[in-house]
Amino acid sequence: MRMRKIIIHIESDEIDDMEAVRKVLSVIAGGRISKTKKWMQYCFLSTWPDTYVYAVTKRTELIDTFKVGIKQPQNGR
Repeated sequence: MRMRKIIIHIESDEIDDMEAVRKVLSVIAGGRISKTKKWMQYCFLSTWPDTYVYAVTKRTELIDTFKVGIKQPQNGR
């Protein structure tokens, strides 16, 4: 059996570990729906009113990397 990894980068001190894991879990629950040249992967970008989860394009088929961050207001709103 080949070992796989899930890596989560939390890009804001405002997001605690559990919230980041919950957001990534939500993306994973949606399944592999985005397609690269070689394989399917989790949604490239998922957003909520205050946060986002960006699924980084995989370097290998055994590693899924996610970035979780705070959405910045647009146009000063």
